[in-house]
Amino acid sequence: MRKLPLLLLTLASCQSSALEVGDKYFRQKSYLEAYSEYTQLDVDDSEVQQRLEVTRYFLAEEMVRKLSNSGHPDEALDLLNSIVDGAPVGQDDVLLDLELRCKNHIATRHFDLALSLNDVGNKNGAIRELLVALSWREDFAPAIERLDIITERESMRNQQGIENYLEAVHHLENGNDVRARTSFMHAGNLLTDPQLANNRLNGISRTLAEESMRQAEMYLDAGQTGMAWAAVQDAIHLGMADDSALSMAQRIDNMLLSQAHLISADIRVRAGDHESANESIAKAASYSVVEHTADLIELRNRNSELHQQQRYLYARSYELDSQLQHARDIYLEIYAESEQFGYKDTEQRLMNISSRLTEAEMYYQQALSAAQNSDLQSHKDMLRSVLQIAIDYKDALYLFAEANNVELSE
Repeated sequence: MRKLPLLLLTLASCQSSALEVGDKYFRQKSYLEAYSEYTQLDVDDSEVQQRLEVTRYFLAEEMVRKLSNSGHPDEALDLLNSIVDGAPVGQDDVLLDLELRCKNHIATRHFDLALSLNDVGNKNGAIRELLVALSWREDFAPAIERLDIITERESMRNQQGIENYLEAVHHLENGNDVRARTSFMHAGNLLTDPQLANNRLNGISRTLAEESMRQAEMYLDAGQTGMAWAAVQDAIHLGMADDSALSMAQRIDNMLLSQAHLISADIRVRAGDHESANESIAKAASYSVVEHTADLIELRNRNSELHQQQRYLYARSYELDSQLQHARDIYLEIYAESEQFGYKDTEQRLMNISSRLTEAEMYYQQALSAAQNSDLQSHKDMLRSVLQIAIDYKDALYLFAEANNVELSE
């Protein structure tokens, strides 16, 4: 390493004012101010060049300290390595101290990261970071201590994992696959090399999953949808997420959802809420569950029957109240929705009402004609005949009230 003598401390008193001021700043370790003064001198002068070179070194050394102390030890170490060859005589200890300081900061950073990884259960990541810390400082006591703790704990975990593995084998020998699976699972989580335990775990899980699928099929055949759903979910939980299990799970989900809408539809049919019942029936049908086809047909027919019955009662009520136009409109709806085969005596009643309304129309036209001829009495008599047939026929009631000087509210 090339060394530069510290000639700055022995300069002659005859130097220029700028040189003296620069030397003063240098002795005070105000290197930036000293460097500024030196640059005002003749930079081609060898003594001035030497002063500038030495001052640049100390400025760089200061920057190493700042970088190291401000959380940038990697950059500080790179800068330090770049100025070592140009260091003045007597700086070896300082350089060594700066190097150790930078490496200590880097080692501490990796140690802190190791603690964070260990806290979240990333054991391998923590070990890796601890080894990196020791690569920067082989005597870094916290990292050595933490590695010892992890090693000791790993040994204890392995021992416990071996015990769980042997326990699982014992359960297998006694024919208890479920308990064996649990023990193999614990062993796999504890052993450093869990491959054998995991292989046994996967094998048992597959066997149990296949058994759950067989149970699900049996429950479905017996119409026990809820038990079938639980069994197929067990199979999926055990790792059987293949097409057959997922397909069965979807099929059972559709059956359960369809069944829920069928129950809702049945309640709404019984309550006479026919529109909502139709909506629930349509939702149940959207799942295309073959097993529910007969129930869907029965519900549709029952809903339609009850709806027709309800409308028939309304129509009969209107008819008995001489509101023949309202009765006729409802009978027409019933007749249309029964595909013109009629419902009970709907067709006959519709014919009778139509005949009576034709008669009402005749009286109504005679009433209008009498009004045009200013024959008030005939006008009232004809309207009376209309109302005796159908009180809701056109505006006959309004005209009759007007003829009798009675104000009829809307």
